[in-house]
Amino acid sequence: MDLSNSTSKHPDFYFTDVVFLVEGVLFKVHRRNFENDSEIFQTMFSLPVAEGSIPDGSSDEHPLILQGISKDDFVQLLRVMFPHYDSEDSLTLNQWVSVLNLSTMWRFDRLRAIAIRKLSVLLDDPIQRIVLAKTYHVTEWLVPALNALARRAETLQPADVEQIGVDYALKVAAVRESFGESTQCRCQCYSCYNGHRSDYGRPAASRGATDFSAKIRSVFGVEVLP
Repeated sequence: MDLSNSTSKHPDFYFTDVVFLVEGVLFKVHRRNFENDSEIFQTMFSLPVAEGSIPDGSSDEHPLILQGISKDDFVQLLRVMFPHYDSEDSLTLNQWVSVLNLSTMWRFDRLRAIAIRKLSVLLDDPIQRIVLAKTYHVTEWLVPALNALARRAETLQPADVEQIGVDYALKVAAVRESFGESTQCRCQCYSCYNGHRSDYGRPAASRGATDFSAKIRSVFGVEVLP
């Protein structure tokens, strides 16, 4: 029976699969998830196909090849994109970084927001947070991470400078040095002179309890603006 003239495709519940090839591994998933969440894939799938040719992604024999992509990173993205197949709560910090990487690259804004929210809880190291914030443009992480570095008793180490870069390291050093300016004694009493109290008899603030946010915004300027 020829139904070509009497049937139509449901706008919500007619799924087309797409086959990807990543590092020698085939993935067959719903194309709609890629089209709906990413303008890049939406544009890719809407490109016209030459008459008589077979579109990439239509079968195992004609997959859409994703060059330069790690299959492990791709798996983590799919775990978040299709959570009914796997629990996203089981992803590790590094696996969430994989999701952040691909979601940023392909402009999956919804998945990127999920990755940022999860990593905001998992990231304890301010150096790593700064590196990821700079790499993936997560500016809301910068002030809290820089504040943590300014509060840290230990000064910046060569390994820290290598990771965040000389420019950032110099600016962090300037913020850290401002601690002495904010706690400098003016009353010249014995206790203040010996570092026990600060201006006008108030207890001296410790580095770890100082909020350097205003100084950070002054030193770093537009780099830390959301």
